[in-house]
Amino acid sequence: MKFCYFDESGMGEEPYLVVAGIIVDATRMHVTKDAWADFLEYLSNAAGRKVDEFHSREFYRGNGVWRGTDGAKRAQMIEAVLNWVENRKHKCVFSGIAKKEYEKKLKSDERLKQFKSKWCAAAMHCTLQVQKQHQREAKTKGHSVLIFDREVS
Repeated sequence: MKFCYFDESGMGEEPYLVVAGIIVDATRMHVTKDAWADFLEYLSNAAGRKVDEFHSREFYRGNGVWRGTDGAKRAQMIEAVLNWVENRKHKCVFSGIAKKEYEKKLKSDERLKQFKSKWCAAAMHCTLQVQKQHQREAKTKGHSVLIFDREVS
């Protein structure tokens, strides 16, 4: 069984929309959860403040708990996050949409109109990537749980 957690960025006036997901095998979920708690402690020490959750919106801008943490140090932390994911053999999928290009193509491409929104198009692309990731594994049909943490304003 696979669990896939997705989140998006760019639902506002930004030029791009990105939906990204991390795929975790259920057999390693408890180990991942414990390791994530340890990693949040590492981030807390690096930030000099308690970090309970990792929100890239605050992180990239240096806001919230990251206020006062310089860009070079945050860049090191990004590398640490990516290494953390890679060391656990989790897979990542993502989809990016250039909003202006999407809007231009939407006028003439009937396939895009079926998605009803940019978010749905990006989410479907990620879903298909998850399917492709697991198509060579035996007996995986119907064994993935997809969790979309969509921000609704």
